[in-house]
Amino acid sequence: MQFLFIVMFTVDMEIIHDFMEFMERIHFPDMHATGCFVGKPRKVLQSGEPNTFNLTYFHELKSENEWKLYNDTFRAKLKKDFADNFGQFIENGQLKAVSTAGRVDEVLEV
Repeated sequence: MQFLFIVMFTVDMEIIHDFMEFMERIHFPDMHATGCFVGKPRKVLQSGEPNTFNLTYFHELKSENEWKLYNDTFRAKLKKDFADNFGQFIENGQLKAVSTAGRVDEVLEV
């Protein structure tokens, strides 16, 4: 059984390249440097409503306890770093985010 942290974004096409570059070259390496995650994040990128993309990232954690450690110890700082870089896009509607974490019995490769 896996424990996943899943983050779903709707991203305006004007910022998708910069957004993905920040997430994959800066934010995710910082997340994984906490030692709570295993493997590389998986992603699904789909075209969305006009001028947007739907982007979902799946991060596997070592265990539910590692999620609690990440959430209680590291997440606030990483969320602040994210907001410092992309908060203005959330405020103006160019970026929307929803996240969840939990156990899954099976993950289908996409």
